[in-house]
Amino acid sequence: MNRLYHLSSPAAILGGILWMLHETFFFSYGLAKHEILLEASDPLWASLAAMIFFGAYWVIGIALLGIYAHLRGTQKILGKIGATLACLACLAGVMGFISGLITFLTPLDVLTLVGVAGPVGIFSIFLSAIMLSIAHFRQHILPHYIAVILLLFGLLTMPLGFLLSQFDQGNLLYFFSEFHFLIAGVLWVIMGLGIRKAPLVAYASSWETVRE
Repeated sequence: MNRLYHLSSPAAILGGILWMLHETFFFSYGLAKHEILLEASDPLWASLAAMIFFGAYWVIGIALLGIYAHLRGTQKILGKIGATLACLACLAGVMGFISGLITFLTPLDVLTLVGVAGPVGIFSIFLSAIMLSIAHFRQHILPHYIAVILLLFGLLTMPLGFLLSQFDQGNLLYFFSEFHFLIAGVLWVIMGLGIRKAPLVAYASSWETVRE
């Protein structure tokens, strides 16, 4: 648990960077090839996209487990639900990443696993973020703005993605269809930097809560 605690900041930053890289890669490929990256006719490109995207799932799942570790045993129900969902997100991320890796390195095309891993991972991440943000609101362990960002991420990312998907004209499709993950990536980098700046405060407040 202590190791997860210290991984929360770097995992949040790395996961955010991977999601920003995903949007950049997605848009650049769309402009060059005029097709959706995850539906690319060349499985090598699609598999590379899967590794980046699901690698972010995996790492952000670890970041959520680290955020759970900050609770230090308080908020047991919300915390455990959030942690369980984070574990599901990690498993989905691993499944998607490995399917992309196998397709990239071998003649086998196993990207059909992405169709299973994608919905499981994304909803697990959002629900975990909501549960853990509420838990931190109640305990006041992490800085308040981090809990706010975590809650906004969980509640608004998919609705924003749906709204942006309406921009389906020409090159706008390649930019806006995954733009919500760029925004999510920026939010995770902000959260990671915030967690990194205040780890001792989180430790102290959490132990005081447990003792009470």
